[in-house]
Amino acid sequence: MRVLPAREPRLLGEFSWLLKDLAVAHAPQWSCRNKSAVAALATPPDARHEGHLLASRWAGGELPAYISTCEVDRREGFFTYAPPLADDHTVHWHMNFADPYLFGHGEGPLMAQDELQITEHPCLASLGRAIESGDHDQEGLKRFTREGGQATPVLVQGAPRRCVVDTTHLYGDNFARASQESVVEATTVIDPPTLSNIIALAALSPESGAYTSEQIRRLLQTAYTGFRSLVLRSERVTLHTGHWGCGAFGGNKGLVTAVQLLAAGAAGVEQVCFWWGRTELDRSALEHAAAVAEHLNGASVEDAVAQFVAAGYRWGIANENHVPYQPPGHCMLNK
Repeated sequence: MRVLPAREPRLLGEFSWLLKDLAVAHAPQWSCRNKSAVAALATPPDARHEGHLLASRWAGGELPAYISTCEVDRREGFFTYAPPLADDHTVHWHMNFADPYLFGHGEGPLMAQDELQITEHPCLASLGRAIESGDHDQEGLKRFTREGGQATPVLVQGAPRRCVVDTTHLYGDNFARASQESVVEATTVIDPPTLSNIIALAALSPESGAYTSEQIRRLLQTAYTGFRSLVLRSERVTLHTGHWGCGAFGGNKGLVTAVQLLAAGAAGVEQVCFWWGRTELDRSALEHAAAVAEHLNGASVEDAVAQFVAAGYRWGIANENHVPYQPPGHCMLNK
């Protein structure tokens, strides 16, 4: 029987803003004094805002019949947004571990992955405001990375990264509680700014107990829709990601990482740079996931989902970020 090609994600809408217009008409409204202090360093009144920011929103698409893994570059720590090497001809994209409400919480006191990315790329806060205000002519360009239960990833091209904030001692709620002096000391201005490409993609909302086949399929579908959109936009893609949806959303690090690697391979991503953090506990989840992805390489989607369910992966506890990773009781690698 002939296998029909999967339906591709479709472009819902896109719009390009002048960065100088975004900075004036939709300036971030920092409600946290420490973020205001960072902004005063990174975007002073005489800061130059040159170039354009392009945002596009995507939806739909169907998983292919079979999944595959791709090349994985294991990296300690967190995103550095370093420019590609001279012989690297792929387009680099960095994940935003988004809430469904696009860039909606970065101006407040919390400092998790989404908020850190916005603080270092303040135009993202402006972009969220511009999209919500209707400062564009695209009906399908909305401020949601999930709508009607379906993934609607937002791709952002050309975001200036204006500073680096060292969050070693400032992550989470610690940022708002810290002294302004310590926050300023932890901030390094980038002048001129570097440019980043961002994909905002919300993981599944928190659940509990064992993962169901429906949840795993939705997770695969969500990741595939986002990653395939990158390939449709840029053709040759290097994806930077990490433990997506495994903090406040309580996702299982081993399962979610394996799903990302398989979805990226199926989508045609050339390489995944996986930033596993700073502890061996986080690295162990990546190593488990990479082995699982190799085990399932070439499997049908139905078979892969069935094996994930049979293994007994379970949801974690929100913000339980640094605990020893335990493979599921019926791990497929043991058979």
